[in-house]
Amino acid sequence: MNSIQKNKSLWQDLHKHLQFRTRYPHERVIQFVFGNFPRKNSNKFKILDHGSGAGRHVVFLAENGYQAYGADISSTGNAFTRKITKIRNLSVNVSLIDSNILKYADNFFDGIISFGVLYYLNSKQLDVVIPDLYRILKREGKMLVVLRSRRDYRFKHAKSIGHGDYIIVGDNKTRVNNEKNMLMHFFTEKEIRKRFHKFKRITIDEMVNTYNNKEMVDYDFVVELKK
Repeated sequence: MNSIQKNKSLWQDLHKHLQFRTRYPHERVIQFVFGNFPRKNSNKFKILDHGSGAGRHVVFLAENGYQAYGADISSTGNAFTRKITKIRNLSVNVSLIDSNILKYADNFFDGIISFGVLYYLNSKQLDVVIPDLYRILKREGKMLVVLRSRRDYRFKHAKSIGHGDYIIVGDNKTRVNNEKNMLMHFFTEKEIRKRFHKFKRITIDEMVNTYNNKEMVDYDFVVELKK
């Protein structure tokens, strides 16, 4: 089993457990959506949650009247998303990602959210997936991307396999073991600007969270893009 297949298998297993079925939307996603797509006209906007997992952001979009789309590699995550949105009587479109090319038309979405997703892809996948996200986004469309920095605590528990790609080796002590054996791509700001150079506007911020008296530090880039 290669690292890509292993990642998919691990996510299938993780989404079976309640602790990985986050219920509430992230604050940065709420700010991005409401700040760029006015709620008074929400039904006019098509927004994709790329890597929708167990559906927390798809639910948030649908509950606020947006045309909500979700796409994920995990059939387990998609099944849970469909279940919870059916219970809440929400209209959503959820699809399975089975290749690096998404099955949407060119210039289809007004907005795209890819929150903590792209860093689970390897360099060659990123070469394909990022241009494809650009393709399906409308002109003047906006995208929110959260990427993992090399300042993240996981970087110290990872083995390089080249081109910015790493395998998490774990430490038997911290929650990094939830991602043990996963492939992870750690970004630099220089790489971000290079990979997203087609976008006419790139804004890069940082998001830092600490745990256990700063023993663990989640360190991510928060990138907003305009086509």
